[in-house]
Amino acid sequence: MAHPHLVSEYLEDLPGDLLDQAGVVEAFVAGKPGIYALYRNGSLYYVGLATNLRSRLKQHQKDRHSGAWDRFSVYLTTSDEHLKDLESLLLRVTKKPKGNRQNGKFQGARNQNSELKRHYKFRQMEEFNEVFNLQGKPKRSKDSPSSPLGSRSGPFALRGYHKGKTIKALLKKDGSVRIDGETHTSLSSAATHVTGHPTNGRWFWHIKSGSGEWIRIKLV
Repeated sequence: MAHPHLVSEYLEDLPGDLLDQAGVVEAFVAGKPGIYALYRNGSLYYVGLATNLRSRLKQHQKDRHSGAWDRFSVYLTTSDEHLKDLESLLLRVTKKPKGNRQNGKFQGARNQNSELKRHYKFRQMEEFNEVFNLQGKPKRSKDSPSSPLGSRSGPFALRGYHKGKTIKALLKKDGSVRIDGETHTSLSSAATHVTGHPTNGRWFWHIKSGSGEWIRIKLV
């Protein structure tokens, strides 16, 4: 089954005064959802979303942004389902343009920076011990991820995240994964069943660390 493209049409780097010419832009963006960008002297000034791009752009010719931008681009999306997340993503990637007051925030997304730092610190200690031929491995703190694939092979509760949904599963002692009454032979086959396309199971599935956070098995 073919998946629809996120962006269906777009117009880029157009002069702002083109909006004053009746009928020129309306046919392309009136009543349609999407993301837009405003520019000033070639630099990005503002990023926004709208369910009616034509109306929003006209609004910005009169509100606090009036006179602050001279060119614009619009990207029409096939639906408005993920517009907010897309806007937030752009705000974070562009480090919040000058005209935007709010930072991009993701609903339901988890910041993994702290988990990555703990994982990296533990790996550094492992490498240190190996280089100097020290006996044993560094002792894990309560915040260090516990290994699901170490001395025991399960069962372990798993979590996966796909299209805004949390998928619950169970990693059994024999390495198989059970989801909603179905058993899959491996982490990857179970992940592929969920996504509908080949997926690395160690990256897709999360397991609870010693600190109670859900982290990717690949990071353990």
